[in-house]
Amino acid sequence: MSASSFPPSSEYSPTQWASDLFEFQRLAGATSAAECRVHMDEFLYSRFPDSAAGPAIGLRLLAAHLWVRLHHQELDLPDVGVVGAGVVAITGHTAVALYRVFAAMPHERVGRDFPASVVVPLAQEHARINPPTA
Repeated sequence: MSASSFPPSSEYSPTQWASDLFEFQRLAGATSAAECRVHMDEFLYSRFPDSAAGPAIGLRLLAAHLWVRLHHQELDLPDVGVVGAGVVAITGHTAVALYRVFAAMPHERVGRDFPASVVVPLAQEHARINPPTA
């Protein structure tokens, strides 16, 4: 596997991606893009120290984090996210939708912007298929 190859879901699941994305968002917070890159390097070192897929995962997690920051107002929808005073929180459904987008994205496209209209329907579909359990 090359450094630009994103691992298949059998090796890196949407659930693991969501967990890693939420953890990275917590670590990076509202820092600048440059500081986010430093946080990502630290995160990768602690989470994937010897993984050949680590750089590809890290690049996509960083791009997803920055994408959420850019599009946060468009994500203030049921089953997608909550935006409030100084708070942006995406749902697990949105994290999985971002996994689907970034896992399919060619390496050379990672980091380029795309419309929220790509992610929102995927998040809402995931919410319909996976309703909350009581």
